[in-house]
Amino acid sequence: MSTPRPEITDDAPLRDITPSDALELYIKDKRADGASPATIRSHRSRLSKFIDWFQDETDYTHLNELDGFDIKLWKFHRFGEENDAAGDKDWNTEYSVFTVKTQLDTLRVFLKFCAELQAVPLALPYRVKSPSKGDDKQRNNEIDDERCRHILERLDRYHYASFEHALIVTLWYPILRVGAAHSLDLDDFHPDEQYLRLRHRPPKTTLKKKSKSERKVAIREKTANIIADYINEHRHDVTDDAGREPLFTTENGRASITTLRNTIYSITQPCFYTGECPHDRKIADCQAEANKNDASKCPTSESTHAIRRGSITWHLREDVSKEVISDRADVSVRVIDSNYNQLSETERMELRRDHLPGDL
Repeated sequence: MSTPRPEITDDAPLRDITPSDALELYIKDKRADGASPATIRSHRSRLSKFIDWFQDETDYTHLNELDGFDIKLWKFHRFGEENDAAGDKDWNTEYSVFTVKTQLDTLRVFLKFCAELQAVPLALPYRVKSPSKGDDKQRNNEIDDERCRHILERLDRYHYASFEHALIVTLWYPILRVGAAHSLDLDDFHPDEQYLRLRHRPPKTTLKKKSKSERKVAIREKTANIIADYINEHRHDVTDDAGREPLFTTENGRASITTLRNTIYSITQPCFYTGECPHDRKIADCQAEANKNDASKCPTSESTHAIRRGSITWHLREDVSKEVISDRADVSVRVIDSNYNQLSETERMELRRDHLPGDL
């Protein structure tokens, strides 16, 4: 356990400390407090961008030269984008609110540490303003592929073939709605042929567009293996009220849609896959972390729809045609364009380029 730090007052003289030296002290302090190697790596990576900006874009030598205006300049430097030949910048909507918030929250924690070192004014950390989920008007709550990759890596390593693992790969890669995942039975999973069969079976397991949503969805080999291992190792061998064998189960039968949603809220909490809280909460005392049914109370947990939205965007970035995505996700190309396609203008241009005819 680290030694308690002395109280710092507003009239304490500021020390001359470079950002690089402060970062090394910060990392040592995190290690002393028991932070995991993954947490150390992520903090160093995020803060290195701030230090690069400090060294390359300012005339400062020491952190005590920073003020609130500089924090605004850094934020725009990090998350802005060029919009014309003159080099002006606009806010870059390619960044999800989660990415922006995580970067800024880490910077705030770092500057609080620096304030305790008397390296910056006490008020400076509070100049770092993070967006809330409600500020994300452009992206409308989406799990980006980087965040999904971190979640999957955590599940692969520590919770392989668990209920949570099987559920997220079933939602992400086949781009299923939560209601479709809820409707799946054991005999809808075809591991050898590597596909899922979706069927509309009212009254309790329905598809969004009823029989029009019925289809076969191909899955990749790794997804099929995870689902198969989940069935063999972790699925409860039960039937539902209709005597059917559900794919996703609890001890009492078919897992409800609410259970599926709460599961996604739980594993999309940053503390689940990073081991740290971006909201300065004590994880051990956090109600959202302690109870899966309260996971939605975490400000940066996300819904099953955010998984679907992010998967559609990821498939587009992987150069999967809109027509193929339309068939897999059971959504029209028009709806993809208007509601789901969160690509930047440049990315959209490059995708359209692929459909241009050859040179004459």
